[in-house]
Amino acid sequence: TPELSEASTQRLTRAPNRTVRLPYHDPDQGGLDPVYITQNQALMPHTELAYPTASGRLEFYSNAMEAKFNAMGLSALPEFYSEYATEQMVSTFFSSETLVYPGKIVDTPRQADAQFDTELLSGRPPAPHFHSWTHNFWQAQEMWPELYCQIHPHKAGKLGVADGDKLTIKTANGEITARAWLHSGIRPSSVFIPIGWDEQQPYHPSSSVNHLTGMKLDPISQQANLKTHLCKVSKAS
Repeated sequence: TPELSEASTQRLTRAPNRTVRLPYHDPDQGGLDPVYITQNQALMPHTELAYPTASGRLEFYSNAMEAKFNAMGLSALPEFYSEYATEQMVSTFFSSETLVYPGKIVDTPRQADAQFDTELLSGRPPAPHFHSWTHNFWQAQEMWPELYCQIHPHKAGKLGVADGDKLTIKTANGEITARAWLHSGIRPSSVFIPIGWDEQQPYHPSSSVNHLTGMKLDPISQQANLKTHLCKVSKAS
């Protein structure tokens, strides 16, 4: 792999923090740091205006960009948006025809049902699991076999939940159960459930957090909403 050739043992051990950023750039040799070379600059190294925009420069806002965002129900300015409409439309951001759910700008990620009073966060699980592949190896799964829900001790106390109890977590999209992990490092207003588990795991199957987050994607990035859902947490009966 040519891109890794500069990450030699000698260069790594010489670096005080034992790291090498790739693509490697030696400032003593001059030239432009590869991190800042765009595709156009690589093809036209002698041009000053090399970014793939109408102006040839970095564009943080333009009327054309605003029009594309507006078609998606959003704004090119940094406004918060969360829930999505129910009808799909063709995206204004992809070269091929891509159906997306338009957005809706809101002040806070609120839902009509007041029972959903807790912020649901999701993300990567602990080190033994990466995506879901390691669930196919019992040695790795035994290190962290069960789907869990991190919850602050103060919130757990109000719900009558002890460490290790089963929790029911519910959103407008669905409902799952997970093992309570009392953790003071999370906000009392939030709970955290990792990705990676599902009903098809060969050794310790658990419901996927996808049942809570739903399948609607951000109309611009095509990423799932993993940070702004509201949920209800209770002790499982």
